[in-house]
Order: sequence, then C-alpha cells, then structure tokens
Amino acid sequence: MNRPNILFIVTDQQSATAMSCAGNPHLSTPHMDALAASGLRFEQAYCAAPVCGPSRASLASGRLSHETGALVNGLAPDPAIPNMGEIFGQAGYRTAWSGRWGLPQNSPEIPGFETLHDSDAPIGLGLKGDAHVTDVAIDFLREAHTQPFCLGVSLCNPHDICYWIMQQPLPPEANLLPHTEQFVQRAHAIEFKNPSEASELPPLPPNFEIDPEEPEFIQTCRKRPYYGQEGIFTTHWDQTRWRTYLDAYYRLTEEADIQVGRLLKTLGDTG
Repeated sequence: MNRPNILFIVTDQQSATAMSCAGNPHLSTPHMDALAASGLRFEQAYCAAPVCGPSRASLASGRLSHETGALVNGLAPDPAIPNMGEIFGQAGYRTAWSGRWGLPQNSPEIPGFETLHDSDAPIGLGLKGDAHVTDVAIDFLREAHTQPFCLGVSLCNPHDICYWIMQQPLPPEANLLPHTEQFVQRAHAIEFKNPSEASELPPLPPNFEIDPEEPEFIQTCRKRPYYGQEGIFTTHWDQTRWRTYLDAYYRLTEEADIQVGRLLKTLGDTG
C-alpha cells in the first residue's frame, strides 16, 4: 500500500479569519492561501479549548479536553491516550516534531516523536524562533527517507501578539504579580515592525464592544494579573490602539505565512 507522507503545520493563536483566502483584505497569506486552494478550508469549526495546552492536547490526540485531562495550561494529557506520533509510529512511520509542543512532559523528548529543534532555541517566541524551527524541519524534509514520515512543524506566531501587548504601558492602577514580570521582560526583548499609518489600520470587528450581558466571571478574568495578564495592559486603550493591535497581529500572521512558504517550497523541490 502506498502510504503518503504527512506534514502537519501548526500556528499558534491564529484566527480562522486571519488569512487572505478567508476574504480578509488586511493581510496577505499567499502560502496558506495555496494550501486552501489545493485542499479544504473549514468555515464552520471551533477550537477544542480556549487556551494553548488543552488545545494542543486535542490537536495531537483527536480527543476533547475532558477526555485528555488537560483542562488548563500546565496539565499533562493522560498518557494512556496515544498522540498522533505514537499512532503513526506504530503504523511504520518515522515521526518527528519541530517547534513548540506546549504540553508538560518528563523528558526533553516529545512522546512518540523524534525531537528535531535545538533545545536552546527560543521556540516560545515566534520572531526569534520560528525561522529555526522551519530550518530544522527543512533539513528533515531534505533527507533521503526509506519509510513514510509524519512531520509536525509547530510555529509560534502569531502568538507574539501577547508580547506586543506587554510592550505597551500599564495603566496607573494596574499591578503585576512578581512571577508574571518575567513575561514583560521577555516581551521587551522582541523587536516588532512599526505600525501602519492610522489611515491604513484595519477596522474593528462588528462585535468589538463588550456585551453588556457578559458574565461577571469573564469581567473578573479581564482584570487578573496572571493567566492572561495581557488584559490588564488594555483597560485604558482607545479604538485606535485596538486597531493598531490588529495591525500588529496581522503582520505576525504574515511572518508565520513566510515559514509555511519555505516548507511548501521544500516539498516541491524535493518531490
């Protein structure tokens, strides 16, 4: 049986509308668009979980959070549930992973996968690490393979938008917890592109205003200085600042698209 090779590309925190093929004129994603044109793009779908770790556990296993046990960031999925690397490995595939795994584990090796990236690379930062993640994935693709492969390439961007937010000044009444200040320090180590002119900034979405019926719990979450501390940086923002945020987010998505293009070019060059 002729078994296909599999290239599994993950971006982090990308909205389904953040692609030009989705009809968004405020960014250009030609390489993601090419994937959509040659395959399927789901227009009615939802993320399995609202935060990183649980969502990644679901992507890797095909199971929902209440099954994997990864309900919040920092919880490991149930090891009895195989991930895609373990499943494809048992089927005779060479399995490898480059980039962010995002789930706690007891060793530097990702269960079920050969880990490709340099452990010292800053893979939790897209603008500092995504090119390296792609480099080592390309090296893998260029190897002479004697068995089918399943390669996961996990890009961080546009997740850097969280750090863009934390480069903005805090309102006077806001306070950070000591252990969250490390995220602010990390944010200031990133150099972002300058924003577009105000006249070119993307518009705010129709549902921009906060729902007056929003539950009190969500209102509380917007103000907490941990596990989503980015929100307290935004409490005093005007609409122009939010539009600048959207502009930065789209530019980071385009950075991820560049790496997707490099991967697709390598697939074409190597056949």
